[in-house]
Amino acid sequence: CTLTNVVTGVYACIPGPSLETPAETRWLRNCGADGVGMSSVPETIVALHGGMQVLGLSVVANVNDPDNFQPITLEDIILTASEVAPQLERLVVEILTRISE
Repeated sequence: CTLTNVVTGVYACIPGPSLETPAETRWLRNCGADGVGMSSVPETIVALHGGMQVLGLSVVANVNDPDNFQPITLEDIILTASEVAPQLERLVVEILTRISE
């Protein structure tokens, strides 16, 4: 995994704990969101308020196609996230290496 594999986009945060519905996904896409999650934003707000610098990394663990809805469970998402954990670890190591140079 190198930094050339990274894709940037607009992250939308929903409060959870339920996954977004097809209607919510359609609305968020129309608003310009590329990815949706339930965390990161509250933690980032607190960190910024505390004067910290923040780098956000997210893994897209499920793709919600509102026009072809397929139910997904939290277990499915956890499995996908655990499968990409080694790549994410390599990315973090590479970022930290570049920061320290």
